[in-house]
Amino acid sequence: MDHGIDEIKPSYGEKLISLFVELLFYNKQTGYSLAELARRFKCSKQTILRLRDDIERSFGVEFEYLDDKSDKRQRRFRLKSSQLFRHPKISRLTEMDVNIMEMCHVFTRNMIGDKLFAEATNAFYKSKTIFPEGMEGPPDYFVSYYLGTVDNTPYHEAIHTIIQAIGNKCVCRVAYQGLDDKHPEVYYIKPFKLFVRKDSIYLHSRMTHEPGKRYWESDDDTVLAIHRIKEIEITDNHFLPSEKYDFEKAFNKTFGIIKNKPFKVEAELSGWAARRAAERIWSQDQKITKLKGDKILLVFTATSENEVIEQLLSFGCQAKLLKPASLVKAIKEIVKNMHIEYFGA
Repeated sequence: MDHGIDEIKPSYGEKLISLFVELLFYNKQTGYSLAELARRFKCSKQTILRLRDDIERSFGVEFEYLDDKSDKRQRRFRLKSSQLFRHPKISRLTEMDVNIMEMCHVFTRNMIGDKLFAEATNAFYKSKTIFPEGMEGPPDYFVSYYLGTVDNTPYHEAIHTIIQAIGNKCVCRVAYQGLDDKHPEVYYIKPFKLFVRKDSIYLHSRMTHEPGKRYWESDDDTVLAIHRIKEIEITDNHFLPSEKYDFEKAFNKTFGIIKNKPFKVEAELSGWAARRAAERIWSQDQKITKLKGDKILLVFTATSENEVIEQLLSFGCQAKLLKPASLVKAIKEIVKNMHIEYFGA
C-alpha cells in the first residue's frame, strides 16, 4: 500500500454523493451558486451542473431557484423543502450541543489528517437536520494548531483498514518500519485499539502467527505508530476477543506507551516545570510533595525509560532526576555529550 503524499482525487461518484448529502441535509436557506459549490468540491462549474442534473434525474428530486436571473446556470438553487429528509422523532440538539460537537470535530484535525477530517465534516453535515431552529451551521469559534505535529493524511487508507480489522476481529499483515530501522519488517498482529498520544495515533495490538504456519502466540502487547506503517492488509484469519482485555488497566495506570517492567521515578522540579508537572497525571499512584521554595518532589510509576528521559529533559535545568540510578546515569551522559556539542570537550 502506497502512503505517499500524492493526493487521491475523489471520483465523480464520490462527488455526486457528497453534493447530494450537502443538499439533502444542509440545504442553506440562501441556496447555492455553481461557483461556490465548484470551490467547495474543487471542480468546474460545468461538473457541478452535471452533478446537479444527475442528482435530479437519478434520485427523483426537484430543485427550486431563488433569483430571477434569466440564465438558469447563474441562478442560486436548493432542494425544494418538500424533498428534505426529516427525523420527526429525534430531538433537536441545543446550541451548546452543537458547539461541543464542533469543538471536538475541529480539535481532532491536526491528529487525523485532512482526508479523515473531511469525512468527519461530511458526517457532521448529516446531523444538521437536528440543529436548533434557525441555526444554519456550526460556530466558527474553534481552530486547530498543527505545526510541528505528524501529518496523518497519507495514512487515511491504513486507518480505514485498521478500523475495519478491529470491527471484524481480523488478523492483519503489517509492514512496519521503526524509527531506527533501515527497512520495514513484516508482522502478523491482532489489532485491539487505536489511541492517541501527543501528536500521534497508535495501534495497540498483539503479535500472532502467520496464517498457515506453526501456531505461535505472544503475550506481549505491541504498540505501532500509524505513521510508521508502510503496508497493512487484512487476512482471512479471525481472532476471539479476550474477556480480560482492559486498555485502561494496561495503559492508563503507568507512564509510557511502551510497556516494559514498571519502575519508580523520583524527580525534583522547580519553577515553571514544577507548576506544569503538578497540572498533569503521570500515573495512578503518583505523589506530588511540595518542598521549600518553588520546588516539588514528583514520584510516579513508569514503564518506558526513553519516554521518562525525553520528558525530564524537556524541562531543562528545572528538573533533576533522583531515581532510578540507571536513568540518572543515562541523563548525565546525555547532558555531558550536549555540553561537548555546544561548548567543546
